[in-house]
Amino acid sequence: HDRFIERCTEWMRRELAAHSWRAWVAVSDGRIVGQIWLDTVPKVPNPVAERERHAYVSNLYVRPAARGGVGTRLLQTALAWATANGVDRIVLWPTEASVALYARHGFTRAGDVMELIC
Repeated sequence: HDRFIERCTEWMRRELAAHSWRAWVAVSDGRIVGQIWLDTVPKVPNPVAERERHAYVSNLYVRPAARGGVGTRLLQTALAWATANGVDRIVLWPTEASVALYARHGFTRAGDVMELIC
């Protein structure tokens, strides 16, 4: 457990400093009760006039005792940042429990996605 915390802390410092990943947290009574992470990926330029940046949303989590709108507010914050920063597509891999939340915010299942797990 301690090694995981150390590894995770190192990763967070490195990735946040590199400005690729963004993170938002929800705080209640001075304690973090929720989080969401977003990574941006620049696209190769193409001749079509479109925004050239994708994003990946990961690790949206809210402590069970704090649920009831916190996840929605975290997701709305991340989506607003993405829109304001030229992101044209956001992808994620939802859990079954989170599908309804993402659907309420306009996410749809895309049957054309291919994935290779290495």
